[in-house]
Amino acid sequence: MHGVGVTAVTRRLHQLRPGTSSRVVFPQGCQLDGDFSPAISVGQAKLIRHNRVRFVQEVKLDRRNLEKGLQMTGRQALLLGTSLVASLLFWAQQCATAESVGGPIVRIAELEIDPGQLEAYKLALKEEIETSIRVEPGVLTLYAVSLKEHLEQIRLFETYRDAAAYESHLQSPHFKTYKGRTRQMVKLLKLVETEPILLGSKSR
Repeated sequence: MHGVGVTAVTRRLHQLRPGTSSRVVFPQGCQLDGDFSPAISVGQAKLIRHNRVRFVQEVKLDRRNLEKGLQMTGRQALLLGTSLVASLLFWAQQCATAESVGGPIVRIAELEIDPGQLEAYKLALKEEIETSIRVEPGVLTLYAVSLKEHLEQIRLFETYRDAAAYESHLQSPHFKTYKGRTRQMVKLLKLVETEPILLGSKSR
């Protein structure tokens, strides 16, 4: 069997059962006739069997290593994802904190009041503004004016120390009372967002 490798021999020998008579054709025209059992020695058979067992063991080991590597990769991905989420939450909190302690908040409100309830509205607005200025440190200015030719058109100019002060004002009892009293008086309300450029005033 010149030129026939052990692997080729083994593959063809596995196709036969011991004690049977067959012809196995090998590459390069080599062949083995008759009962193949005596064709190889006991030592060669043991070597072939040993190599086969070793090959199977190596395949199983490689498979275990691969599964272990995939598990490690999954854990690393989970840790990376957790770290990323924690970083995003941290920066979101930082941004929220920066906004709450940032610069002043300026709001402009444009209102249209029912002409028949204009005087009642102006009284409720006056009480709300006076209370807010007196009890809320974060409320810096509350200016209310009406258009000369359309007195039912009211404009409010509001300045708050920061976003937290503005939110606190919206939750104050006197503001909620004002909203409840004037709900049926206000026909139209438009809030205008602004970006302060310069806020100047003189102390009285």
